[in-house]
Amino acid sequence: MQGASKQMDKLIDGKGQPGPVMVIGDYPTQKEYNSGESFSGSCGNLLQQLFLPYGVSTKNWYKTHYFKIPVPGFSSPSSKVRKEAVERVREMENWDEIIREELDVVMPNCIVACGELALQNLTEEKSIEKWRGSILHLHPRFNSPTIKVFPVHSPREIWERNEKPIVYTQWD
Repeated sequence: MQGASKQMDKLIDGKGQPGPVMVIGDYPTQKEYNSGESFSGSCGNLLQQLFLPYGVSTKNWYKTHYFKIPVPGFSSPSSKVRKEAVERVREMENWDEIIREELDVVMPNCIVACGELALQNLTEEKSIEKWRGSILHLHPRFNSPTIKVFPVHSPREIWERNEKPIVYTQWD
């Protein structure tokens, strides 16, 4: 992305074509970060598989992450550790501005927000369990009042928890 981080060597890139649907994950896995590409590898394959039963291909959708770097500590059972991990990453870059730049290029009608942090940062709502499958408004700070946000569990969460989220995400 254009906004080079002062504290990180690189930021992961989004990929895909401009269009009506944009996927925004909360943060990349270490493998995605190492590859330099959002939703690559197993997470990208799982995302594709989630939509296949409905005859929808995600291959050309623009896919990116809100935080363009991993968030070490976010999978901790300690809420204090998770909160501190997010705050450290939040301070590294103007993530909202980077997403605004991507929105200007992609011009989506709908954002599939994959994960708790994507939900929080795009809408300021909390609890993916409460909001998954809902249609929400993108927060006004992004200056795109017509874009709707559809929160679902992220492929990373599904891999980590290996249980209900995959069923819920397909239902959503």
